[in-house]
Amino acid sequence: MPHSSGGGSHSSGSHSSSSHGGGRSTPSVYNTYHSGTRRYVYYQNSRPHYYYSTEKVKEPAGWKLPVAITVLVILVLFCILSFYWSVITPYKLDMDYDTEIIITDNIDVMTAEEEADLTEKLKEFQEITGITPAVLTVNNEEWKPHYDSLGNYAYDYYVNNFSDECHWLIVYSTDGGTGFEDWHWEGMQGDNTDNIITSEVSDQFNAVMQKEVTARTRYTVKDAIYDSFSAIEPGIMEKSIDWENVVYTIIFAVIMIGVCISYIFDITRAKKRSNSYVCKTAEEDPLEDTCEYCGGVYVHGIHISCPHCGAPIVALKKK
Repeated sequence: MPHSSGGGSHSSGSHSSSSHGGGRSTPSVYNTYHSGTRRYVYYQNSRPHYYYSTEKVKEPAGWKLPVAITVLVILVLFCILSFYWSVITPYKLDMDYDTEIIITDNIDVMTAEEEADLTEKLKEFQEITGITPAVLTVNNEEWKPHYDSLGNYAYDYYVNNFSDECHWLIVYSTDGGTGFEDWHWEGMQGDNTDNIITSEVSDQFNAVMQKEVTARTRYTVKDAIYDSFSAIEPGIMEKSIDWENVVYTIIFAVIMIGVCISYIFDITRAKKRSNSYVCKTAEEDPLEDTCEYCGGVYVHGIHISCPHCGAPIVALKKK
């Protein structure tokens, strides 16, 4: 369906296109002693590692790590595709629809000569892009009693007059006032034009249009529309990068992939800590000894055999 490419008015300037749960909580785990916690030890690379908690860390469910890794892979692939989609390659639309260029000046803000000149500019844009522009001018009384905004009126006009998604309708409206003239304008583009009329293109068009419609002592309505199309024609069919999408993808990647990686680390750390033993003391340093058979270091007083090689534990050596 068609959608706004932006617009503006005399009074407000231009605008762009546009748990709580119950259950038992996981005990806190610390690297240093906290009141009420016990010291636990687990072994890795023949060395003891300690943590403090009110209870032993339980082994995470076996499905959690594969699922987390799968989610991470999907997130990475999505970000790669998003970066790929950020490179926009415009293509000229097939002109297999009603391509008649229409300028409907209901309030006579353009002379016949101006309409002819503007028509040539719109044909030039159409030849480059395959998009068919259309221009409509109305009095505010045409839409204000029935619509909340000119954008809603422009949408209604588009779908009732164009059966395709290949038009770009520019609507200009005014009360014809001689004091503070209450004018508005709005662009409405079909979905098939999105590859060409990107947010960067429409923003450039909108900036010129708003500036020149505001400076009415220097520019006519025809000048504003003509110059806006002239401003976007150079390079409009060249490749471009949707930087807004790139920024959003980077933010998404940093947050979501970061959370997923952190979760994976938590699972692997919990798996290691689940193979732990409670120490006899939490506040005092534990007594460590070295296995005579494998050289691994273990905490004395909580094992009857070496946790690394299974050899019998001998009496504590004096250090």
